[in-house]
Amino acid sequence: MGYGLFSKVFLISKQAYAYANIAAVVFKTEPLNYVGSGKPINKKSPLKDFDLSGDLKNLPQSEIDKLEPIIQKYADQAIVNALDEANLISN
Repeated sequence: MGYGLFSKVFLISKQAYAYANIAAVVFKTEPLNYVGSGKPINKKSPLKDFDLSGDLKNLPQSEIDKLEPIIQKYADQAIVNALDEANLISN
């Protein structure tokens, strides 16, 4: 699992994007058996109102906090997709 922030520079425009490399796996415990897995559907849209001035290594906490709801949404999508593949919910 990994998540974070990346930026793209195009001409004079610099934009930030959140990313998540998250996978959820569902197992049946008795007997232990793989049932399904899922990954989030990542939409690559730039973060709005994100301050990219300066070095990404020195982002203020207020900017880093803007990533949390996006990463949480990716994790939630991975879980729903895994449960759907395991036929434990209908999506």
